Amino acid sequence: MIGPSLVRSLHHKKYRDREGLFLVQGRKLVEELLASGWPVRGMMATEEAVAGLEVAGLPLQVLPAAELKRLGTLVTGNELVAVVERPDEAPGGAPVAGELVLALDGVSDPGNMGTLLRIADWFGVRRVVCGAGCVEVW
Repeated sequence: MIGPSLVRSLHHKKYRDREGLFLVQGRKLVEELLASGWPVRGMMATEEAVAGLEVAGLPLQVLPAAELKRLGTLVTGNELVAVVERPDEAPGGAPVAGELVLALDGVSDPGNMGTLLRIADWFGVRRVVCGAGCVEVW
């Protein structure tokens, strides 16, 4: 079972790399995660947050809101925290002719990376290549 100490450790890149895991926080992102079929190792949530959420078969720990607030990294939206397996490598392969590709290098701010990924998604860009100078996308 996923414990609070593991969740806290995943706030740091060193432990995300070592464990091969990352966190997804907030109702909307967790709902999208569950719909995607991505491998979820476990979840922590308040009793209220679990209501109406399809979590059958997933390891789930119900915790008080105050404890989840301490475990999360967000100002709001810590009522759902999922621990997710990171892929061994990013999906790749050669770009298809005519495919839009966003190539990034030196994007060191996580907020800027998130903004660029959301804009790429909005414009239909399905392939993003990040150079070594970029912040992790997980």
